[in-house]
Amino acid sequence: MSSAELVQVEPANGSATPKQLRRVVICAGTGCMANGAMKVFEQFKRAMAETGLQVILELREEAATDEVRLSKSGCQGFCQMGPLVSVIPDGILYTKVRSEDVAEIVVKTLTEGQVVERLLYKDSSTRKSCRGLEDNPFYSRQNRCCTSADLSIRKTFANTCCTADTQRHGRRLWRWRLRRSAS
Repeated sequence: MSSAELVQVEPANGSATPKQLRRVVICAGTGCMANGAMKVFEQFKRAMAETGLQVILELREEAATDEVRLSKSGCQGFCQMGPLVSVIPDGILYTKVRSEDVAEIVVKTLTEGQVVERLLYKDSSTRKSCRGLEDNPFYSRQNRCCTSADLSIRKTFANTCCTADTQRHGRRLWRWRLRRSAS
């Protein structure tokens, strides 16, 4: 189940979990930084403020439903396509984002709920646009897993985590996979 599907299912299941806020995550890995990720981050701060969106830059638990969290992440692994910008819970991954693209993302995606098609990854074999991780062949062949201690990450990236395995095996599963990967 994708993160977008989880958000749609939530109202039917009650509000046992807090409403997931919209989050814009800019990859700050080495490759993305070398290609201008900091300029993109700074431009997001400016463009969101100009549009009147409430932007959260610090970590805090409670927030209003109309606020957008803007943050940087570690390397997302798709360095040749960076800078990468993820919009969560929409399940959108924009690639090769430049500071000039930010205003369009803020208006179309964050205020109007539309996707900026030209910034999506194009699968070279099918020529189809890949909206997010699920339909991107680079990510879809990977097995991503979170530890039980990473509850907030599991909730945010529920579509990419092995929640059943981590609930059953906890940290042992993660450590085993790390050791196996290293050999």
